[in-house]
Amino acid sequence: MKAWRDIPYYWTTDVNGAGWSEYVSGAAKDVENVVYLTVGTGVGAGIIQHGQLLSGNSHPEAGHIMMRKHPKDQYAGHCPFHGDTCLEGLASGPAIEERWQESAKSLPDVHLAWEIEADYLAQALVTYTTILRPDRIVFGGGVPHRSILLPMVRESFARQLADYLPVDDLEHYIMHVEHGDNAGILGCFYLAKSLLTK
Repeated sequence: MKAWRDIPYYWTTDVNGAGWSEYVSGAAKDVENVVYLTVGTGVGAGIIQHGQLLSGNSHPEAGHIMMRKHPKDQYAGHCPFHGDTCLEGLASGPAIEERWQESAKSLPDVHLAWEIEADYLAQALVTYTTILRPDRIVFGGGVPHRSILLPMVRESFARQLADYLPVDDLEHYIMHVEHGDNAGILGCFYLAKSLLTK
């Protein structure tokens, strides 16, 4: 924490704030190790290990891990840095809209878009699971508002993980955000309170 004009402040990311709110009082309030993944205008993660936000030189860029292209996906990718090779370039809201010339909100449930989206998100969760071994993964952002998506992600995740590692019941391992679109601002309040009461 630093002081600016006699006002203390602390820098973090929106996904760290949202992840922290879910850790304190939301979908991950009963565990210590959490990956909070937001899928919206971009893809990012707030990662909490043993009650601490994970950071190194800076925050993790979990949206830019490399992906294996889905065999039915011919899209060139949205990421200006990695094109069609990273998670954000393939699975963010703008990528969905650009690929199908239609927003995720208006695509029907039976559209191929959701099979492809679930595949990419499940690939990412396998990576996070094998490297970080979280107790829970929580999804937020606009894209996971589609109710059919998380069941498809769980199914694809189970198939791709192929029983390599034991994980809890997938209904409780891969969950939807409880605080909804207020998760980020609520988490910032929680973080500010924790810093001021140390």
